[in-house]
Amino acid sequence: DTVASAQRILASVAESDRVFMIAQKARFHPWVHKFREIVTGGELGRMSHVTHYFRAPYYSWGEFRHKMADPLYIEMSIHHFDLLRALLGCDPASVWAQSWNTPYSTFNGDITGIAHFTMDNGLPVSYHADAISSGDMTDWFGEIRAVGETGTLTMVYPELYIARKGANHADREAPREEVMAVSPPQEGQAVVLREFTAAIAEGREPESAGTENIKSLAMVFGAVDSSREKQVKRIADYLP
Repeated sequence: DTVASAQRILASVAESDRVFMIAQKARFHPWVHKFREIVTGGELGRMSHVTHYFRAPYYSWGEFRHKMADPLYIEMSIHHFDLLRALLGCDPASVWAQSWNTPYSTFNGDITGIAHFTMDNGLPVSYHADAISSGDMTDWFGEIRAVGETGTLTMVYPELYIARKGANHADREAPREEVMAVSPPQEGQAVVLREFTAAIAEGREPESAGTENIKSLAMVFGAVDSSREKQVKRIADYLP
């Protein structure tokens, strides 16, 4: 529940011969690998920015979450932040965030928030999440768009596609290139288990090892502190 406790766990693992992996199911989906390949491979030209929107009806979400100070960032956004790292193939450098609790909330802590990250390659990433939305909902992944020079790579479940440059005021719908279908979120659980057993058999670190996942955790607590202190936070300050 804190960066310090996570670092203590990592130190304990380092002194053992155990394989330690965090079950971040989202990053193992085939569409995630394809998304990263397109973004990092130059298919969209120079990249401008990334947006990630999440809306859910979690009015009843387990009693312990309703008592937490920051249920959105700690319980939900940790998975989305790890997903963003996997999608973009880069890590965050800084974050500015704001979170709040809506007037009709059933939670003690903040359940809606905005976090703006600058990645280590300079790419701006904006994340907006509302876990007790009263409007249209997204799926568990959210809606993700990577905006480039020649088009926008778009994931709106169950589709991954490129909206190519070409829309205008008269015709607002961009030329569309289908990339692939997006697999259901829960299918990632089986892939996580396969990665874990493969890492043990091959004597290597798994993709979402604790030493990697702490970067996603740093995004969480950087966002929490930024929201509370109303200032930009350096992600490096949350890493060992």
